[in-house]
Amino acid sequence: MSTDGAVVGISPGGLRGATSVVSFAADVSDEYASTVAERFGGTEELDIITAAQQFYQTHDDAYDYMVIYNNVGVGACTGAVACESTVRNNRTGYGDLIVDLAAQFGSPYRLQSVLNMGPLSQYPKDPML
Repeated sequence: MSTDGAVVGISPGGLRGATSVVSFAADVSDEYASTVAERFGGTEELDIITAAQQFYQTHDDAYDYMVIYNNVGVGACTGAVACESTVRNNRTGYGDLIVDLAAQFGSPYRLQSVLNMGPLSQYPKDPML
């Protein structure tokens, strides 16, 4: 097997609690109540699932879309300015597959999609110029 990244973790299952992404190089003695994971890789990425889980700890599930910009220069997706991740859809018809990954994101009933817009610095301060 050849890979440039991996995630290693442990979880009690059943999507109980929020996921903590940690670095065991720094946090070797902390205690965690739920899923703990560490990411290994050569590139920085934004974990949109953990970001959504954190958001829903302090906000109601009252939004159809979550839009994420970052200020640390992390790109949205390889080779793209921005990207979309479908969380839930209720469409049926030719070629449509029903998707429901909302429990992973912490959304019990509303969230449809997460838009990762990448670093805010890639957009002009005044879009009218």
